[in-house]
Amino acid sequence: MKLKTTILAILTISIIISGCISQMGSKETIYIGTMPFNEQYILANMVGIILEEQGYKTEVLEAGSQNYAAIESNKIQIAVDYSGTMYNVIFKLPALETWDPDIVYDESVKKLDEKNIKTVGKLGFRNDYAIAVKKEFSEKNNISKISDLNTLSSEMSLGTDYIFATRPDGLPRIEELYGINFKSVMQMEPTLMYVAIENDEVDSITAFTTDARIELFDLNLLEDDKNSLPPYDAMILVRGELIEQNPEIEEILSEIVGKIDTEDMRAMNYQYDVEKREAFDIAKEFLINEGIIEN
Repeated sequence: MKLKTTILAILTISIIISGCISQMGSKETIYIGTMPFNEQYILANMVGIILEEQGYKTEVLEAGSQNYAAIESNKIQIAVDYSGTMYNVIFKLPALETWDPDIVYDESVKKLDEKNIKTVGKLGFRNDYAIAVKKEFSEKNNISKISDLNTLSSEMSLGTDYIFATRPDGLPRIEELYGINFKSVMQMEPTLMYVAIENDEVDSITAFTTDARIELFDLNLLEDDKNSLPPYDAMILVRGELIEQNPEIEEILSEIVGKIDTEDMRAMNYQYDVEKREAFDIAKEFLINEGIIEN
């Protein structure tokens, strides 16, 4: 009788253990979305690495030009996106007289929550539009912010892409708020803008604040001292169902919240664009250096 009870107990424990192992092994793959550019590849890999360190299966998946649509349709479950994109492009909320990053973020979070898409937090950097000039130009003319262009802009040329030149919250907004008027505005492909300023074909260009080419071409970004341009805080989005089924994911992903500043992201983009390193390797090295994962 004793033997029978012991055998029964062993069988019961075995069933429980095998059930747990089976459940762990059957976790579905989490798809992490990326848009097709440098920092998106790096950040998607970073998210994947920290989740896999905790036993999750992940796969980085290109989501096209918009992560939000892919996460809403459940093509992906996690993505890094930007507060300004949520506010302006996705939810089309009213423009602010002057852009407050906290308001843009908070209002975006509210709208995302209504769609059952959760926001883990801001990564710590913004990928904003900015006006860039050569360092020697800024030193010679003693300029560090956009308002310094008041007396200079009428003699300056600007190279920019079509979107920034025409969208109401882009160049038209800068001209209106700062009262500046460039002598000429040349619309061109983003890659050509850097060549143009390097060859002195234009005096200034529009740039993204995390662009590696800022360092490569020795440029200075002018401070948007009147907050004329929308803020684009990088933020982690997660489908609500995934958090409900795996609440620990929120805590795991919070490990990188607030850990990446603009200089960090620009340096990682430089490694990807200029040094031609793999996004996975760049992401892993950053996580090790920050003590988030072990070597």
